[in-house]
Amino acid sequence: MLDNNAYGVSRRLLLKAVGSVGATAIGQAGARPFDRADAPSEGTAALDGQSYTAAVEWVTRALWQETGVSTEFPGQVVFPRYTHLAVTAAQTADPRTDSVGEEPARAATRLQDGETGGFFRQHGDFLGPWTTDTYHALSLARQFDVPVDETAAAEFLLDQQTDAGGFSPRIGFTGGSIASTLEATHKSTAALAALDALSQPVREQVVAFVHDTQHATGGWPVTPNQNAPTVKGTYHAIAALSVLDALTADTVRAATGFLRAVQQPTGGFRGHLAPADCSSSICRLEPEVATRTTAQALITLSRIDRLDQFSHGTHTEWLAGRQRRNPADERFYGGFETAPDRTPPVTNYLLNTAFAVSALEASNALDRIDRSAASRFIAACRHPGSNGFGPWPSSLSSLVDTEAAIHALDALGEPGRVPEDALAETLANQQRADGSITQLDWTNEATVEQTALAVLALDRLDRLGAIDHTAAAFITERQHESGGFTNKDESGSAGVSLSPRITWLAVRALAATNELSAIDRDGVGTYLADRQGDRGHVSEESPDSVSAVRETRYALETLARLDRLAAIDVESAVAYLAGRQQEGGYTSETEARHVVLGLAAADAIGEIDQQLTRRLLREQQTTEGGFAERGFYTGETAMQRHAGTIEALSMLDNST
Repeated sequence: MLDNNAYGVSRRLLLKAVGSVGATAIGQAGARPFDRADAPSEGTAALDGQSYTAAVEWVTRALWQETGVSTEFPGQVVFPRYTHLAVTAAQTADPRTDSVGEEPARAATRLQDGETGGFFRQHGDFLGPWTTDTYHALSLARQFDVPVDETAAAEFLLDQQTDAGGFSPRIGFTGGSIASTLEATHKSTAALAALDALSQPVREQVVAFVHDTQHATGGWPVTPNQNAPTVKGTYHAIAALSVLDALTADTVRAATGFLRAVQQPTGGFRGHLAPADCSSSICRLEPEVATRTTAQALITLSRIDRLDQFSHGTHTEWLAGRQRRNPADERFYGGFETAPDRTPPVTNYLLNTAFAVSALEASNALDRIDRSAASRFIAACRHPGSNGFGPWPSSLSSLVDTEAAIHALDALGEPGRVPEDALAETLANQQRADGSITQLDWTNEATVEQTALAVLALDRLDRLGAIDHTAAAFITERQHESGGFTNKDESGSAGVSLSPRITWLAVRALAATNELSAIDRDGVGTYLADRQGDRGHVSEESPDSVSAVRETRYALETLARLDRLAAIDVESAVAYLAGRQQEGGYTSETEARHVVLGLAAADAIGEIDQQLTRRLLREQQTTEGGFAERGFYTGETAMQRHAGTIEALSMLDNST
């Protein structure tokens, strides 16, 4: 039986008054508690028994097995929209597929907010809940008979109907509704219809809103305040009217005319009547004719029964041609690219594939593609730790989290948990001609940070042979004449940005590749010595800040690796770090962790109360097994904090 407990109007009004941020915080805390686990008793190893197993599993569940890379949290990749579309498309492409089922649906439906009844886009989402994701989560729940609070969800959706008659995507920050969109209106209407919660007044208001926002050309804009009609807006408008059985002959005729105006003789549909006029670099990079707009146009024509008035064979052939059969990156085999001849590294998305499959099915043209390959691509977008789907394989993963995950498992004696062959292949595919190794998404700028993290990850797995030795040369070339390292080539910049963290990463990576002799090691010592302050901290930040503690730790570890500790006043640096433990405590567990690691590098860990510090760090383990709670980014990701805490505990354990 479904749980249909309704929330009172007063509670909903209160939540609207405090805004969506407060609602999210309350809802997430209730849905995903992060209470502290009981700290192990004193006198035992740093991690043992249940605590050890939980720490290992926490990291392991965050690893994306297809590529070997890691996300920040085990449950991070759960998107109701992606999951619903992935499940539908995979079953359509290949009904025999075993990549979908009840677990992805359960993962998505766990995102229901206990206070408002709506659903978040992902774990840790502070903007939601959203009407669009509520529709997708409810669709999954119905499809797989997963229990959710449907009454609360319906009330949340109804609360988002605006005075204009449409629906807004979410609650505004000040508690009121934000502008309606055609997508939110379509999906809210569809969800409410499925829940049998559409009253006649609501129906009439939606129909009036959709008709009022139709452009003279026959299409619809994405939002009413954007006058230019688009294929996307038209797709959602027609879908909403179809749900309400409110399509008229005049509406169909006008929409057909708009779509005829944006079709291309060589195949495909433009997203707009004319090229978009905008200053945004992202907008300028958007192709005029894209996979998703073409698919949405074909689906819309199918809904209004007008496919036979178009040369849809030409369009389906164009769409089928977007499937990647020989991609440079095997992760994307069988997926659909955004547009032909696209140069950005990530041009294949789950949504492209889902829409393409749906459009080809509607056009009776699924036999034009490799259906099995499409299904396998979709399956590769599913994260094993969360059972949810992301926009592409290894979505939301990063090299900083990957290095930290391998670091943690290595410290725990479990490096075999990493799918090292997949990781080695992934990172080898990301290496450029200049030796750099880039991030696995569209922000793949060549940097020392990303290259060093990749080197360090492979070194811990004894797989450095997977990449070319030019990675070390790329890092070496970024040493500045002052001794420190820059993150990227700044030869043409007006100023040079040096960083203790980048210098720390560079030195560690070069040590792993046995290339320390290629840099000016004395220069590194000089660079760090010049940053040492009167209180012993090796940082230009305030000595009372965690940033200064962190950079002092980086400096000591860097100099110890280079055998250049004498370059600074080590005694005062040690005194500074040890002095951060006052009256038996620290300002935070983050500070405690950096103090331990910095003092260990200087062989001075005995300067602090180790028993108290160990107890403080061990108490940070959550009930899920990780040594980091969710929260805003504060200089280190959760996976980094998890790995660092495990390393610090190991240092404390080994020193006794």
